[in-house]
Amino acid sequence: MKIIPADPAGAGALREIIKSRPQSADWTEEQVLAEISNPASVVLAAEEGEKLIGFISARAVMESAEIDNFAVIAGYSRRGIGTALIENLFGVLRDKGVKEITLEVNEHNNAAVSLYKKQGFKTAAKRTRFYGNEDALIMRLEL
Repeated sequence: MKIIPADPAGAGALREIIKSRPQSADWTEEQVLAEISNPASVVLAAEEGEKLIGFISARAVMESAEIDNFAVIAGYSRRGIGTALIENLFGVLRDKGVKEITLEVNEHNNAAVSLYKKQGFKTAAKRTRFYGNEDALIMRLEL
């Protein structure tokens, strides 16, 4: 498995990953393409052989960044792919001068919350009923 910058040619595959994971942000293929093309965005993909198996997306503005989408295709969970994606993202963002990363996650998405905590994120706030009847956690990390 290797981590690579996402390419517009892989937008359809990234959309399929999104569809396999209902807790990720439900972007259309056009939204994936827009994010890959956005100069403020960093979109990394995990590739195994010729197959894209995960991705992470963040937007950086000056010294701050926000992770806005992150998913590993169903069937590839718990293999270190998410950790590799997030750690590579940290390196790219540090190179851009980012000092703080935030994200929003469903408080009941235990796998994601656990991964973020292992990476050093702390809960900074809670958005009540952000996902219908479920709350969102706002998490923050200083790089």
